[in-house]
Amino acid sequence: TARMAGTLKRAAAGKARDDSDYITGAEDFSYYQKEIPGVFYFLGIGFPKGVNHSPLFNVMDEGAMEVGVRAQALTALDYLASLKR
Repeated sequence: TARMAGTLKRAAAGKARDDSDYITGAEDFSYYQKEIPGVFYFLGIGFPKGVNHSPLFNVMDEGAMEVGVRAQALTALDYLASLKR
């Protein structure tokens, strides 16, 4: 996460925050990271806690989806560029 913090801040136009609890819930993501590097982050789409992966899921701030796409693209590009150094 620290390695990609600058990239994520750039993707979010400087509005990235690092103040959420460091949790992955019931995700298996940590097992994938044993094999390859990765980063887990949340987008501020404005849904109440506990309703992702639920029929109650509702994106309240669709602008955050653009930030998510930008974050994915920039993360991939910056990571690949770091391999060339």
